[in-house]
Amino acid sequence: MSKSQISIEFLTTTLVFLSLIGYLLFQLYDFKIAAIDSLNVELTNLELYKVSEILIKDSGHPIHWNPNNVKRIGLAAGFHSKNYLNYTKINYLRIINPSTRDCSNITHYLGSDIIVSMNITKIYPTQQVLFNCTTREIRLGNVSFERYAFSDDNSIVEIKIYGRPKRRV
Repeated sequence: MSKSQISIEFLTTTLVFLSLIGYLLFQLYDFKIAAIDSLNVELTNLELYKVSEILIKDSGHPIHWNPNNVKRIGLAAGFHSKNYLNYTKINYLRIINPSTRDCSNITHYLGSDIIVSMNITKIYPTQQVLFNCTTREIRLGNVSFERYAFSDDNSIVEIKIYGRPKRRV
């Protein structure tokens, strides 16, 4: 064999090595995309949890807000009543956000732009939808978060919030 010729073993080894490197880079890229999507879902879960905490444990601002003076929405019955909702404030949500096809007024007062739907339903003693708004259709990939609380009219209320993950990373 002369010095200018390349052996078949060298070509085979180089081809196998480059194929392996290409495969590993493809797998790494695929893993990165899946990890980013998972992180975005977890960040959305965290934000929906924060919104549910504000709704259930905060009275809003001012504490006895109404549709004319609201600066921040909170449904807690009083300053120290966590997980105990004011039924009147739940009814005010329909005045603030009269359209069931748009949640923009609610999201404005909650400071969150990921909410696509919010439902507040009395589940005990009778089932009754108290508030409902849907900005976009709920589809696969949206994240949901639900919480339960008592209301000052002696009922149990379910708050269900749907959000869409944003590409943050």
